[in-house]
Amino acid sequence: MGKYERDWAESAELAVCSGLNGDTVDSYTQQVVDAIQQFEPNIRRAQWKGRANYSQGGDIILELLSGSKRHCELKFSLESGSGTAKNLGARTFTKKVNESIQGYKEYDRACGYHARRYTLVEERIGRAIKSTSDYESILRGFRSTDPLMLDLVADITTPGQVAYAKYAADLLNQSLSQVNHLVQTILPISGTRPSNEDMLYCVTKNWMKSSQTTEFYDFRDMDTQVVNIRSSGKSILFCNQHDRTVLTFSVTWKNICQGGATPCFNVFFGNALR
Repeated sequence: MGKYERDWAESAELAVCSGLNGDTVDSYTQQVVDAIQQFEPNIRRAQWKGRANYSQGGDIILELLSGSKRHCELKFSLESGSGTAKNLGARTFTKKVNESIQGYKEYDRACGYHARRYTLVEERIGRAIKSTSDYESILRGFRSTDPLMLDLVADITTPGQVAYAKYAADLLNQSLSQVNHLVQTILPISGTRPSNEDMLYCVTKNWMKSSQTTEFYDFRDMDTQVVNIRSSGKSILFCNQHDRTVLTFSVTWKNICQGGATPCFNVFFGNALR
């Protein structure tokens, strides 16, 4: 999340906290406040902690009438997504599950997608690409001079993302014990924070739009045991015995464009956790 996104998200967190403490807030914030109070009706007061005590997790702390406290993670999405629960490196499966599973970056190269992107760009600029940093600099220049080229680079990349998702899913099914260990390091909270099963995870989609909705992921009674893994497009779905998704790994790139600078996985909580 960039600085701008962090700024408006923190403002939203502070507003929700104020609303939970009885202050007057705008109608969109009040919708979130009402949803939280309906889901957890015994709130005495709320405290915003933001990035303080990061290891404890949560953006606000809910003090309950019983005297106990519950950490609440707030996610705000300007669109219909649930927000990224975690961002992981492209060699995560190699390092954390089985070293025989090729990392996405290596797979991308081995299958020729990397070379095809370079050939496309070299033909466009009329010279050889000197280095990785040169390639990235050229792509950044295309943003203003030739944005269609970024789409063409992405067009080359996408089939490889889909193919890797299927490749990885097939091999991950052979290492379910290690997969479940990986899953438990991610659940039930976001970022790199330690496990906290009492965490309340509150997701607001379409923030400040007429279609705004708020839903919750409550981690106290969930079936998070992964028994099957399958691919769907560029996504790898980690499913429980009820065929509900525990986690989704999306094969993507962090910078410039798909096929640009940094391959990675965006990880999202699945419908098993709602």
